[in-house]
Amino acid sequence: QLSDSKLDIAVARLFEHHDKSAFDFEPLAEEAICVVAKRGHPLTRKRKLQLKDFSGLSWILPTGKVIRHRFDMVFRSLGLDPPQNIVSTPSLPVTISLLQHSDMVATVPIEVAEQYREHGMVDLVPIEFPLKMDAFGIIVRRDRLLSPAAQTMLKALRATASEIY
Repeated sequence: QLSDSKLDIAVARLFEHHDKSAFDFEPLAEEAICVVAKRGHPLTRKRKLQLKDFSGLSWILPTGKVIRHRFDMVFRSLGLDPPQNIVSTPSLPVTISLLQHSDMVATVPIEVAEQYREHGMVDLVPIEFPLKMDAFGIIVRRDRLLSPAAQTMLKALRATASEIY
């Protein structure tokens, strides 16, 4: 939508396949990723979990080739076959619903996981999962001047991001 001039500002990621020549990108933060499961899932009570304990499980992943490739590489880097039973969805509510009604596990940003955990909907699985996402940030078109309103919004985004991150 930035390319089509339908948006002035986006808060998103720029991946390798994006043409970055038309945009300015200002990174805001990287998202730490964790593994979550339904409340009471057996893995949430175990300690000293290793990645091999997860290879036979059913997983829920965000939709996208980049995240799937990085997910698979986490397992392959330790000589493990990546899990094969995977549901991909862009919808966090679908992810949470699937978790609550199954023994599946999911990768989600830690900040999101903490909110759902506080509401009793999921538990964090005690493993440091080495999946990394690119930083997200503010993206604007390089060839367009921002309106005064968009400049005000940009200031507000920067101020809020500096408080949060």
